Amino acid sequence: GRIFVLASNDNGSTFKSVEIPNEDSPHAIDYDGTIAVLACYSQSGNSNIFLSNDHGNTWVKKTSIPNLITKIKIANGKIVVCGVDTPSGFHHHGVLWMSSDNGTTWTQANIPSTMALIGVSHFNNNIIACEQSSIHDSKIIVSHDNGTTWTTKNVSMVDINQIVSYGSTSIIINKSNNYLLSNDNGDTWTFKSVDNKIRDMTYNGIDALTVGNNVAISRLTGTDFIALSTEPSHLHGCEVAGEVITFAQFKSNTLESPLHYCNKNGEIKSIALVKPGTRAGSRFRIKVNPASEYAKMLLG
Repeated sequence: GRIFVLASNDNGSTFKSVEIPNEDSPHAIDYDGTIAVLACYSQSGNSNIFLSNDHGNTWVKKTSIPNLITKIKIANGKIVVCGVDTPSGFHHHGVLWMSSDNGTTWTQANIPSTMALIGVSHFNNNIIACEQSSIHDSKIIVSHDNGTTWTTKNVSMVDINQIVSYGSTSIIINKSNNYLLSNDNGDTWTFKSVDNKIRDMTYNGIDALTVGNNVAISRLTGTDFIALSTEPSHLHGCEVAGEVITFAQFKSNTLESPLHYCNKNGEIKSIALVKPGTRAGSRFRIKVNPASEYAKMLLG
């Protein structure tokens, strides 16, 4: 397989492709503005962890984790990854690994029993991870001491696919238009819904943003989402920073996946991103630095 990371060093004016050879399937990426971490699942059954210290221009393989990694979160000098011990079969369990030295060494957390973990967030000393279940209520595991001790929360939601956190607020989404909201570091959760099928969400402490068949934003810590745009549809991947919203459009069976910049009034400008040598995949996601001068220029 061939993996390409698209990186821009001129605030989005141009993008270059960086190939990571001899790996099979990219499953997770995160970027904190300085360090980027990528997990690629190999045919051997391991997830190979790559790290970039130069904003995605070069990548170094740091280690292999003997599990399928589904999500990565970098925060507070710690990298936290979650996933599943066995990627197939009926008897799989969630796993969570942590590194405090930029991915050189890893410790597997002693977490409560769950099914495959599909999302993880880390803010201050709090780590929250959620399982993916399609047949019964889901479990959320919560740690307030950087992964030393854990509690389990059972919630009435299936098909969870992501969690985002900032401060004491966390939002969990599933594959429809439902989400769970917590304002107390994951201890209690409230079930909510929006008029938009959610495929991705981001939250920066001020605004929560969702993308799906349209773009919707909330300025009230996860409540009362307001639709900004109904075009373009089929959106995957979003970031919100300052006054600029960035989101990616997924186009199946094509090499093109446009990147869109939007202000909070819903005015959209776009640039074309062409994925080299491969068709746009369902795991196409974006991670951006805080709002760039180029994005501000696009929005006038």
